[in-house]
Amino acid sequence: MATEDPNLKRNAEHFIEHAVPIGYGGRRLSHVEHALDIVTSKLFSYTQLEPPYSVAAGTAFQNTLMLHNLMRWRIWLDLPRMQDLNNEDLFLVHGAAFKQGAGVAIGGWDRVNRLLQEVQEGAYEIPTRGKHGASVVGLDELAAHMGIAHLRVLPANAYGHLLRAVGERHRLGPKSEAWLSRLDRAAPERQAEVSLSTLTNFLQVWQHLWANRAVMKHDPIGYNPFQDQSPRQRATEFLVEADEGRTGSIPSAQACFLIDRALRWVFEYAPAILETLKCLRAVPGNVPNRAQRKLVVEVLANFQLSGPGAPERIARDGFFRTSNANGQAESVTSFREVAFDLLPTACAILIATFSARRKEEINSLQHDCVVRDAEGEPWLVTWIEKLLQDIDRIPIPECVVRAVEVLVELGEHAREARGEKWLFLFKGPLREDPVHYQFDEALKHFADVVGVPPLENGNFWTFKPHQFRRFFAIVYYHRFRYRSLTALSAFLKHFNPGVTRRYVTEAAKGALARLREEAEAAMQRHAEAKAARASAERLSALKASADAYKRAAAFTKQRAADFDEGRIDAEFERCFAVATGAEQMLGPRGEWCKRQLEEMILDARRNVELEPERGLSEEKVFNKLLYQFVGAHAFEPVPNGYCYCGCGSDASELRRAACLIEKAAAVGPEVLETATAPDHAYATPDVCGGCAWTIQMSENRSMLEEQIIVHLRQAQRPVSEHFSQAHMAQAERIRQFLAKCTDEARPMSVTLRRRPRA
Repeated sequence: MATEDPNLKRNAEHFIEHAVPIGYGGRRLSHVEHALDIVTSKLFSYTQLEPPYSVAAGTAFQNTLMLHNLMRWRIWLDLPRMQDLNNEDLFLVHGAAFKQGAGVAIGGWDRVNRLLQEVQEGAYEIPTRGKHGASVVGLDELAAHMGIAHLRVLPANAYGHLLRAVGERHRLGPKSEAWLSRLDRAAPERQAEVSLSTLTNFLQVWQHLWANRAVMKHDPIGYNPFQDQSPRQRATEFLVEADEGRTGSIPSAQACFLIDRALRWVFEYAPAILETLKCLRAVPGNVPNRAQRKLVVEVLANFQLSGPGAPERIARDGFFRTSNANGQAESVTSFREVAFDLLPTACAILIATFSARRKEEINSLQHDCVVRDAEGEPWLVTWIEKLLQDIDRIPIPECVVRAVEVLVELGEHAREARGEKWLFLFKGPLREDPVHYQFDEALKHFADVVGVPPLENGNFWTFKPHQFRRFFAIVYYHRFRYRSLTALSAFLKHFNPGVTRRYVTEAAKGALARLREEAEAAMQRHAEAKAARASAERLSALKASADAYKRAAAFTKQRAADFDEGRIDAEFERCFAVATGAEQMLGPRGEWCKRQLEEMILDARRNVELEPERGLSEEKVFNKLLYQFVGAHAFEPVPNGYCYCGCGSDASELRRAACLIEKAAAVGPEVLETATAPDHAYATPDVCGGCAWTIQMSENRSMLEEQIIVHLRQAQRPVSEHFSQAHMAQAERIRQFLAKCTDEARPMSVTLRRRPRA
């Protein structure tokens, strides 16, 4: 199926296989035992493409895969039919299972242990197949026997355990050995819960089955868990019990560290990598042999990367298996991984972060996606831009331009060989076959290699491509906190995040209204043409135009929503730290926030005491209250880092904003009546020091203290008396601002009691 132009959207065509492995022992959905389920699978796919759903083919494809996992979970519980899913208890079991990921939900570890027991008892023989003249383990056959589509759906540790066990009896393929080697080098992975959106998608499968039960009369699902709540609301209920606060929130310290290392790769390491790649492309021959290997070793002899985030060891031979004296694969990074896994991933991280792009948009970028306007400023355009002019392009910093330039050079030979335009398309220098770049795995590999630090509890965060949509919001709201990350700090000195933020949020509002108007007009033209009995070709073109506007509107709306979720995550993290006593919040608005936090802590404590039978913890109840609070009350970083601004968009709040009062004195009183947001161009220590909306955090105080030192040093320079007095006066103003916030501060009267961590 395909619902979008494959020339504009990469991977627009999707093939849905219904006869998939579904039950342990090699049973497929096409087996007579599962005849009802295969009918359900086909009807499920078809109904998604029809009104009122009419989802994109990629969404229908992913939803069908989720349906198959729902069936595997149900069959694993010995429930033969959909109509057996007929009560709330089963739905709760379903949600609790799938919030840990599909691999856990379908009994991944149990399936692995059962298979290995069968092998040990001689009841099952590990399948093998020939590859490049050698016999290796047949992974597809193993997956089919276990009743799953492929082994990669298993939890990483379960997959690794299986590979090690079968690898003791038979040889693994080179890709499996490389993956296992990376797993051995990787930091221990926590059992992470899925994101809110992913769990919502799982639950929407159940909802779709219920909504279409009249079509699926052969085996209708037996229970509707969404009578009073939407799938998203129910997903939130499952995830709000998480111990780590708001589930799915990307930890800011780890994300900023990852971005910092990506900047280093693109700016510091890319030149040497590209130059070495150019030399390797000059090595003659396409089939690996001893002579070619010798030349490769000579090229790579002097290649080395050093610095933060660089691999500890790089293999001297990047395109042949590297073994030690015992014949085992060495734990080193090959040049092939460096050039076609790690470097493209660093580029993708920067593109996603500083253009606020989502995974599917990044994947559909073409080699000419960067354009410059009349002033020479760079813009990034995507496949939506090709459908509707000026709908979806965004200003970008030069780091994104550089990332695209690196990718263009990396993929030049692959695009030429295949006649395609996609930016993320690569070809190895010594073989004819293209590199199969797997973004998900490459991202995990990059995080391992650059050494992303663990969380507070010692676990390691697992980065996934869908999280990129919040990366820009993370940088925007935390950019003053992580100044020890020198590459990121240096970059931010030359980049104004506020410009991108306006295009992501404020500009999105105007674009959304315009897109809705265009969609309505296109639908009206379609209706008029239909009434006039226009040709089928004309009707199809008009409908495609209307659908394109709707799709662009949905993307625009979602991007603004993604940014707001990033804001909520950031505020949740900071307010939670204040509630536990780990952070001090100062300033007039900061004092107000602390009073609200105290009330929420006491409310949570009372709820736990009143209902002890529910087994709730104070922290869990507080987390839910805090999530509601930060959703309703925003605070923005003031661009110069003096403080955060807690002023909203309400007219009564804006009239009290000191920066707008200052602006009104400069340009006229009408500013106070027409303003829709504070104007931080007028924010100075003097102004913010007297504002009711000021919030001061630890990073603001550190920056202000550093600025005092800078001004005092400048005042000692023998330039002029006026120069010295100006710097002394500025240092005094900043000191007074700090003193005012500190003098008015009061400690939290009550702090949150956290649950003991295992």
